[in-house]
Amino acid sequence: MERIKMKHFFLLLLATLLAATTYAQRAAFPAGQTLYFTRQGSTVPLKALFYYDRENDAACDISVAGRTASYLLESNSSGQLVFRGFTWGVKYKSVQITPFGMPMMVADGTGKTTNNETATLSANYNTLTLNGTAYNQRISKSRYDQLCETLYGGRAGAISPGTGHAGGNSDTHVEYHEQENMYTPVRCKNCNGTGRCLRCKGSGILFNPYSGENDRCPACLGEGRCRVCFGTGRVD
Repeated sequence: MERIKMKHFFLLLLATLLAATTYAQRAAFPAGQTLYFTRQGSTVPLKALFYYDRENDAACDISVAGRTASYLLESNSSGQLVFRGFTWGVKYKSVQITPFGMPMMVADGTGKTTNNETATLSANYNTLTLNGTAYNQRISKSRYDQLCETLYGGRAGAISPGTGHAGGNSDTHVEYHEQENMYTPVRCKNCNGTGRCLRCKGSGILFNPYSGENDRCPACLGEGRCRVCFGTGRVD
């Protein structure tokens, strides 16, 4: 009897240790933080903003080389955070309209669609690997701004419309540093700086009175972004 109790005790102890080890290997998600990076031998800056979106999914927006893309947290194990790229857009479903003929694809609301882009953040936040390229030097925001001013003429990066902070204020993702005699983009008059399609209000879908279904917005082709400024809210 004593031997059985000891066996159960050691099994419980082993399970506890395994659970503690697994938990210790999980990296904390840096919600609300913005991290800045560059890589050895390069002056290309990278900015990563981490947040929970309106669906309470852990996500991040990564800006580098004038482009911003969004990523969903895919896994948190082995001491690192692994993200998968995604975009917001119209989702479609197959519907049999008539008893005969082929089914038709009709809009079925909007949502996230993942892609092949990946990003990995180390547990200590010192290295961010974007699509296989490691940015392993943390820098300050002031250094990031300095590099952006040198490389992009004061524009600290663009925002990829229809992605990122779903339901949030995308204007906060674009930074402009105005200095005397420095050229800066101006607010887009077509969308009044919102970056959203005027016809569908950024949803990417419109109700079709003929089919009685929601269809892809013909003005923005379902992307939800202004076709003049491409969602940045600014024009050069």
